[in-house]
Amino acid sequence: CISDPSNQQGLFEGVGLENRVCPPFENKKNGKVVGESLLEGATKNLTCHPGYSPRDRNNVVSQCKNSQWTKITECAIVCPTFENINNGKVGGDTLFEGATRNLTCNPGYVPRDSNAVLSLCQNGQWTKIPELCPTFENINNGKVEGDTLFEGATRNLTCNPGYSPRDSNAVLSLCQNGQWTQITECVKDCPPFENNSKGNVTGDSLFEVKDCTELLNRDSTKLSGVHTIITPVTHTKVQVLCDMEMDGGGWTVFQKRFNGSEDFYRNFSDYEEGFGTVYAEHWLGLKYIYEMTSHGSYQLRVDIVRSNGSSGYDVYGGFSLQPGTNYTLNVGSRITSNGLLNTTLSFSDGSSSGKPVGNAFTTYDHDVDRYPDNCAVKDQGGWWYNHCNDYINLNGLYRPGQISGRGMNYDSDYGLAASTMMFKSVS
Repeated sequence: CISDPSNQQGLFEGVGLENRVCPPFENKKNGKVVGESLLEGATKNLTCHPGYSPRDRNNVVSQCKNSQWTKITECAIVCPTFENINNGKVGGDTLFEGATRNLTCNPGYVPRDSNAVLSLCQNGQWTKIPELCPTFENINNGKVEGDTLFEGATRNLTCNPGYSPRDSNAVLSLCQNGQWTQITECVKDCPPFENNSKGNVTGDSLFEVKDCTELLNRDSTKLSGVHTIITPVTHTKVQVLCDMEMDGGGWTVFQKRFNGSEDFYRNFSDYEEGFGTVYAEHWLGLKYIYEMTSHGSYQLRVDIVRSNGSSGYDVYGGFSLQPGTNYTLNVGSRITSNGLLNTTLSFSDGSSSGKPVGNAFTTYDHDVDRYPDNCAVKDQGGWWYNHCNDYINLNGLYRPGQISGRGMNYDSDYGLAASTMMFKSVS
């Protein structure tokens, strides 16, 4: 055979199609192409690695045509079959990397976050679409307060005048996994009982208990939840949250934060009187904390939860507040501690410029800290500030996982996801 200069295709005389060949086939990413022949008409079959699938199942074979391989599909990551959301429908049918699912809620339901109704297949997993609870039905002879339907949302029951909760420990309903937890009912009150002239009628409701410790001592069957106490100085009825299980029980909660629903950048009057709802995020009130710890010996317990779910706690002795308007903090030494990142930071130990013990309570309109500027303004909270940015700022801004001197911090400058402060009598 001799070269034909007039043949612009570069073919050779005497070479038929059956003798043409294709170049070696380059394997596909995340897959393998099977087949050995390179001759005209030969085929290559695509097989994807585990966890991957052909993006186009009708295009997994490549053929050698005119010395070139025909185009073949690619192997893509696939996500698992998408499980539907309670009270809604997720539309879409592809499972490949980059595929999306769109959430449509059933009638009577709304998305928790209108910006998060789209789920994306990323690295073999679907991004999360939140679940919602149904619209809450009101209780007879009472009102259920709250308007959000999101996971973790709460509903608080308030009974009409003349009615009371049948179970005072079940007046809060929580949205969990698309359903509301059980809530009690409102029942009609009995009229005040008139004493017999020859004796007295007694009952638990006639006892004056000043804190959760005393309540537990009177009745060891009392459960954790909301109870009514009477302060020992002004004899004021106050609803408090009691923890009857942790470390022997009898703890009176005076600060609770877990979802950022309550604004803790408040004025002095709010911190003195208390704010929030005792069934959710709240601050009990400086004047009530002072009264309840004014007689006897008390321990302070601080529980924290970080944004990654890890937790820790501290317990201190000698807890009390001095009278207003400064409500100076008294705290003794740390008794026990667990799970903290930095044990040098505490209420009573560490740098004298950082610990809150011995300091008055400062808010943005009540500046009594030891710093030239107002630390409540700088750190966006209300606290027993010494100097600013002290790493202990449990009433700061709710910024879980963020590094911020203004965040809700305790053992580091990373914002916490939850905190609880409570006290119990040990005298």
